[in-house]
Formats: sequence, structure tokens, C-alpha cells
Amino acid sequence: MKRTPSSSVVDIAKSLRVSDAFNYFQDIAGLHADNLGAGIDHIKEAFGVTWIVMRARLEIDRMPHLEEPVVIETWPQPPKIRYDRDYVVRAEKDGEILARSTSTWILMNIETHDITKGKVFDYACDIRETERALDCKLRQLKAPDSLEKVSERPVVYSDIDYNLHVNNARYIDFIMDCYPLAFHKKYEVGAIEVNYINEIGPDETLSISKVAYPDAGDAPADYLELASAADGRTAIKAAIEFRKRKEV
Repeated sequence: MKRTPSSSVVDIAKSLRVSDAFNYFQDIAGLHADNLGAGIDHIKEAFGVTWIVMRARLEIDRMPHLEEPVVIETWPQPPKIRYDRDYVVRAEKDGEILARSTSTWILMNIETHDITKGKVFDYACDIRETERALDCKLRQLKAPDSLEKVSERPVVYSDIDYNLHVNNARYIDFIMDCYPLAFHKKYEVGAIEVNYINEIGPDETLSISKVAYPDAGDAPADYLELASAADGRTAIKAAIEFRKRKEV
């Protein structure tokens, strides 16, 4: 899939926003699943299930710049109870790898919202079984210390997707909004890992808490949790690593 970041998807440094990288990944995952015969509409009708992303990690060498064409590649691992999918972002001009990502997906029963256990179907094409974008195992994130509440955020119309819950990529925006402009002028994201745990719907309010990882070095590294302010349901857990910007 080819993409050229426009002015609507770049940040203060004219680089692709992290949330929009996640949007790109969702788009290409959906297109590729359709090509494999495992698109959302087909599996809903045939098996009564839908795709739910459970975990994701993105590592960034650099983000593509405004109007810099890139090619995004994706491929799945062999289907099991959980379904792993990898991504690579390359500069179209010379093939330079700009970012790598891996994700874990599950199949959820649409009626019961239960996780579907066991392999439901096989993909209808060759799979790069030995190739991974990132050499890491996605983990269950845990807070390194006690959390401090930093803000609350109401869920509004623009946060909701067609499944009537907060879109996965919007949570990345929520995280980035925890940091002031002066911070973003000094630091950029080097890596981010997310555990998606519970759906949050319209008219709910999210409580956002975070804590710094100890001994992070020269640049900050934080752990964050976003949860329902009403009943404490954890929506996501995230670990984010920053590095100093070269320039803005």
C-alpha cells in the first residue's frame, strides 16, 4: 500500500503522527485480510466473528515527512488462537525502512463478545513464517510503580468508529495529548506498545494515569493506563519511549 502524508496527518515537525501510522496499519490490515478471504464482512457472515486487535508495538527510526511517499507492507503469521500480523514502512524513493510494527489480533464472537478459541480458518495464501518485522514477543504490560492520575477525557463523537466504541488509533492521540507542546518540541516517540483490554463507548469518560519508568536514561519513558472513570474498566495499557528531536 502506498501513502503520501498530507498536511492533515502530520505533527508540528511535519512528520506523520503516530496515531495516523496506526490508522495506516489498520487500513492495510483490512485490505490484506479481504484479499486473503478473511475480511470483516466475510468472517462476520460465515463465522459470526470479527477481528479485534489485542496488542501492538511500533518502533520508529524516523517518521515519513510531509509529502514523502512511502510503501507499507504487511503479512500475517500462521493462524493460531491468536493471529499475529507485522508491518514495515519504507521510503518509496530508496526502500529505506522508516518504522516496524507487530500486532496480535483475536477473533471475537459478535453476539456473545467471547474470544473464539481454536483456529477458525486458514489463510488462502503463502505466509512468511520465518520473517518478523520486530524480534520481540508482545507482553502483558504492568505498571513499574504506583500510578498518578493526570487527566480525564470525555469520549465524544469524533472518537467513535463504526463499531460504536473508541477507535484504536484515537487512544494514541489521547496519550500524546497528555504531554504539553513544549515537551513535544523537545521529544519525539521512538517506540510505543499498547495492550487493548476493554471497549469504551460513547458518552463515557476516560481517566488517564501514568508513571515514569525508572532509569530511562536521557529521554523519558512512561507507562500509562486509560480506564473508565465510572467503573474503573481498563481500556488500554501503554508503554511509550521518547527520544530527543533533532529539530522542529
